[in-house]
Amino acid sequence: MVTLDTLRSQAYTGPNRCWPCTIFNIIVLGFVTASIGYVLGPLVAVPLAVVGGAVVWLRGYLFPGTPYFGSYIAARLPLDVFHPERPISTPDPITTTNDIDPAALVDSCIKHGIVRECDGQIGLARAFREQWRREIRTVRGFSDDALTSNLEAVIPWVKESEFIEHQGSSWIVLSAEGQRVEKESWLTVVIATAELAAVRALRNYAPDMDHRRRIVAVPSLRSFLERCPMCETPIEKTSVDSCCGSPQRIDTESEHVLACPECDEIIADTAQMNERRVSSGE
Repeated sequence: MVTLDTLRSQAYTGPNRCWPCTIFNIIVLGFVTASIGYVLGPLVAVPLAVVGGAVVWLRGYLFPGTPYFGSYIAARLPLDVFHPERPISTPDPITTTNDIDPAALVDSCIKHGIVRECDGQIGLARAFREQWRREIRTVRGFSDDALTSNLEAVIPWVKESEFIEHQGSSWIVLSAEGQRVEKESWLTVVIATAELAAVRALRNYAPDMDHRRRIVAVPSLRSFLERCPMCETPIEKTSVDSCCGSPQRIDTESEHVLACPECDEIIADTAQMNERRVSSGE
């Protein structure tokens, strides 16, 4: 039986609704229906307005592509007054220490054949990419408890972890211990899945690599993913402006991020590994 809940898109309604996009769609719908009403009369225009308004209410938007061009609308607003505060994933949400030199980390990944360098740019080695994909498929099948317990097991400085639902999204909260790390980090399930799978793949692919280096490397390795860890949709570059097409779920100074258009989740900062090498004078 078809109900309103089955028709509603949770990704773009409720707490996830983007009001700039909603208002934009309503304005355009009003202009279109007014034009049709002028030409064909109200008997045609009124039903179209009702149906279009219902679609915006249930789905979040009417016109295709809104989640993508909506960020440009939001970027031109003077203030972000439409979005409630959300937890924000840190740039290195698996919780990193600060005593590992970024350039040395990149060199270590090249040395172990995890990444390869060509014309000054870095990309994943094909063998490691395939192994990471296999681990992603395995981790994707974990229960919530298994995902959190495995994260605790692979990150030495994490004291405990918790799976929670907050404002329509699933999160894993890592509580760390020690003076050199953040006390708490919020991970989306998408990022947690990718990073746990990366650590597992690195453990088998580069067994002689220092385990702390593996953990610190995985947030940067995410920038080389080509498909979403959850749904396999090709990842796209998008804006970090406040909009349904670019959710505020990552702390970054970059203008663009890599995100899944289907899950509406940010996957990584853009080209983080290459930026680390450049910023370190390499």
